[in-house]
Amino acid sequence: MIWLLIILAVLICLAILLLLPVEIRVHYEHVQEDDQGMIELRYLGGLVRIKRELTKVQVGVTDNGPAVGVKTESKADASHGIFSAADLTQVFRELGPLLDFMRISSRIIRRSARHVHVRFIQLEANVGFPDAVVTGTSVGVLYMLLESIFGYLGQFCRLQQVPSIAIHPVFNQFVLQVRTQSIMSIRLGYAISAGIRLLLAWKRRT
Repeated sequence: MIWLLIILAVLICLAILLLLPVEIRVHYEHVQEDDQGMIELRYLGGLVRIKRELTKVQVGVTDNGPAVGVKTESKADASHGIFSAADLTQVFRELGPLLDFMRISSRIIRRSARHVHVRFIQLEANVGFPDAVVTGTSVGVLYMLLESIFGYLGQFCRLQQVPSIAIHPVFNQFVLQVRTQSIMSIRLGYAISAGIRLLLAWKRRT
């Protein structure tokens, strides 16, 4: 009888732990050439914390507009960007399973997003070009784009307040400065379930 009570108590504790929310805090800032980002997971009211620095992303402004830089490495015996028939065959062979994974993972993410509570989203940016017309147009387009993205996000997640968006035009110079932070939460059980399903979908890809 005592063992039954112990097992029952353990199951109750486990169920409570799975029902408790995991808080996710994300912060990203791009100023001039510097990128700083952080993601923090909090559980049990902050007793358990996991903090990681975000991967550095090179973002800048060129004469043609905003640009994202990606570092690549090339081998000494590279064929100067020319793909052989074998290379193309390998690319198409891997493309099919990858597309299948993206389709399955998108369904998993959409279902899991229903259980995500977005408590706070704030985005502030300074955008500027030498041409005043281009600056004004860019700011307007960014507002429409971000409002559409957050509106689409609100169809899947539970937004507890309207996202705060502020884009300031800076005239007569190239400027791209971004600051954003958000706080969201999801119950541990839903997060584990989504992670397991994504892992299984990735393994089935191969």
